[in-house]
Amino acid sequence: MLLGQFSSPRIVIGILMALVSVVIFNPYGVATGLMDSDPYYPIRSELTNTKDGKIILLSSFDDFYSIQSNEIRRRESSGEAFVERGYEEILSAASFGDEFFNGYLRSKGITHILVPLTTSERGEIRYKWGELGSIRIKLSEPYFSAIVGTAGDFPVVLYKVLGQGIDHVPQLANPSYSIKWGPDIRGEFYKVIRSQVEKGLYSYEYSKSYESGLDVNWVFSYPRSAEGLSDIPEIAEFQYQSKSPETEHVNAEITLVAAYGPLAPPQIVRVIHNGESVAYSLTATQPAVVKLQLANGDWVRFSNVLPCRQPQTFQQGEEDWRKYCFGVSDIQIRPGS
Repeated sequence: MLLGQFSSPRIVIGILMALVSVVIFNPYGVATGLMDSDPYYPIRSELTNTKDGKIILLSSFDDFYSIQSNEIRRRESSGEAFVERGYEEILSAASFGDEFFNGYLRSKGITHILVPLTTSERGEIRYKWGELGSIRIKLSEPYFSAIVGTAGDFPVVLYKVLGQGIDHVPQLANPSYSIKWGPDIRGEFYKVIRSQVEKGLYSYEYSKSYESGLDVNWVFSYPRSAEGLSDIPEIAEFQYQSKSPETEHVNAEITLVAAYGPLAPPQIVRVIHNGESVAYSLTATQPAVVKLQLANGDWVRFSNVLPCRQPQTFQQGEEDWRKYCFGVSDIQIRPGS
C-alpha cells in the first residue's frame, strides 16, 4: 500500500513498486541466493513472465497491516496516520466502482494486485462509506483473476488485472473528492474506529472497526435528563467537495433504512438538496434509495419526520436509552456524465 504523501501518479506507482519489493523480493529482510526457495517464488515468477509487469498492494479497511511492509513501517514510524498517508487516490478511484477501478489500474499500467489472504477469502476489497463513498471491489472475473497465494505469517494472494473496465479514465487528484460531514453528527458515524492497547514494553495490539459494522450507521436523538426539555437530535448532513475537475459532478445513491430490525416502526425521512425537499417512506422491509446528482459544494441534509424511538418500545428486552431515528446503509458515488 502507498505510504507517504505524493502528488504525482508516477511517483505513486514507483513507491508502491518499492514497497512490493520489500514483501516479494526479500520478505524476511535476509539475503537469498538465486537457488533459494521461499513462499514468494511463484509470485516473482509470475511477474517475471509478464511483459512490463507492475503491481500494487491493496487491502480492506481492517487488514491493511496484514501486509508485511505496512506492519514494518508501523513499528518503525510514529503511528498509523504516517503509514497510511497518501493512499487516498487509490481509495477515491476504488469508490467509483468495479469498472472505473479496473480502468484506473490499467491506465497506470498495473498488471497485478497483491492482497492479504483475509481480503481474498472475503472475495472483495471493502471499505464502508464515510469520507468517501462505499468501496466494494470484487476480486473475481471479469475484473481480476487469482493467480497464486502464499502461506506464513503474512499470507497474500496475487491477482491478475483483467481488461474489462472502462477504457478511458481521467487523471484524478489525490484524493479526487471528499464527503465532509457537518458538526452535529458524531465522528463515529462516518469514521473508522481505531483502538490501540499496550501489550508489554513498546508492543501494541491494534484494531479497526466501524461503529455498527459494515452494513449501517444510525442517526440518534438523545433524551435530556431534565424533565420538560426536548431531545437533542443529531443532524446528518454532508457537503460534496470535489478536488479534481473530472469529479465536479457525480451521481450518488444513498440507501436509508428504518431503525431497526424486523419490528422497526415506519419512518419518514426528508432529504434536502439544493433547496429541494423530498420525503421518503421507510419500513422494516422496504428501505429507500435516494438518487442525487451532486456538484462541487452541494449540501445534502437528512432529517426524520416521525419521532425517533427507543428500542424497548418496539423490541422486547432492549435497554438502549438512545432514540433511534433512521439509518444510512450505503452511499455509492459514481462519475457524472
